[in-house]
Amino acid sequence: MIKAPGGLDLYSCRRLPGRIVEDQAGALLGFSDYEMKLVARHDLVIPLGRPAPNARKYYCTAEILALAADRAWLDKATRVISKAVREKNSRSQGRTPAPHRFSSSAKTVAAMGQIGEEGGRHE
Repeated sequence: MIKAPGGLDLYSCRRLPGRIVEDQAGALLGFSDYEMKLVARHDLVIPLGRPAPNARKYYCTAEILALAADRAWLDKATRVISKAVREKNSRSQGRTPAPHRFSSSAKTVAAMGQIGEEGGRHE
C-alpha cells in the first residue's frame, strides 16, 4: 500500500494528487526505490521545480502515468537500470583479493628459494 503525504492510499483513490514523491512514482511505474533513483539519476524522469540534490523530489502524476503507459520508455528505463546494476556488480566483483600472507603456491616457493640464494634469507 503506497500512501500519499496526506495518508491517502494511491492504489484505491479515485483521483490521484497532482504531484507525488519519488517512492510513489516508483510504485506507479513498477520500480523499487533504488531503481527509481537510478532512473532519476539518468534524467529519464524530471522532478518538479529545481530541487537540491539532497531535497525531496516531487513528480507530476500525469507525466508518471503517461510514462507507465509508454512501452518504449519502460524498455529504455529497464535497460538503464540493468546496465547500472551490471556495472556496479562488475566493479564490486572485479576487485582482486588481497594476497595471502603465507601462501604455499609454487611461485611463492620459487621466489623464496631465489631470496635465499641472494643472501636475503638467513639459514
